[in-house]
Amino acid sequence: MNRFRKVLMSLSAALLTTVLMPTSSAAANSCGDNANVPAGSYRQSCDSCVASGGTLTASCKKMNGLPNNSTLYKFEACRSGIENMDGYLTCAKGDSALPNGSYKASCRNLNVEKNTLYATCRNVNGDWKEASLGLGYCNYEIYNTNGVLACTLPYGTYQRSCRNARVVNGQLYAECKTRSGAWANTVAPAACNRDLANDNGMLKCL
Repeated sequence: MNRFRKVLMSLSAALLTTVLMPTSSAAANSCGDNANVPAGSYRQSCDSCVASGGTLTASCKKMNGLPNNSTLYKFEACRSGIENMDGYLTCAKGDSALPNGSYKASCRNLNVEKNTLYATCRNVNGDWKEASLGLGYCNYEIYNTNGVLACTLPYGTYQRSCRNARVVNGQLYAECKTRSGAWANTVAPAACNRDLANDNGMLKCL
């Protein structure tokens, strides 16, 4: 009787393993190359992908390694491949191509409609803020300054004694005059809620 019970238990365990294995494999590959979900690099860092009725949901890995449940609506309207940005599904939409700029590294839900750029951008506290920018007057690279889209030089008294100012990858570069009258190359974060000033040839947020 004991022998029969052991055989029965072994068969039950084997059957249970056989039943569970395909399910685990399907879950692991739900975002893989053969999955019935839209294309994009998010597949490399997301799992549990489900596409239904124009909506894509997935559990995506954040930069700190923790998972985050994310939803992307109307993914058919994406003009570019879908990406995972710090745990959030994102892509470019709209009636025009995205303009160049470093904002792409810290903004998601990018959309250009009627010459206006719309996005959700991260501020210095890590919060996501809705932002928009009319593109008609931009003469500099578009960048994210504390959750706000900008394409002109940031305000500050540095403009009185600095030259060749430009914003690249969220950093303000310029040549600023020192007290001795020489010109010094300097750089500082463009995101400053106070005065960007020239302090003896160095850009500082005061």
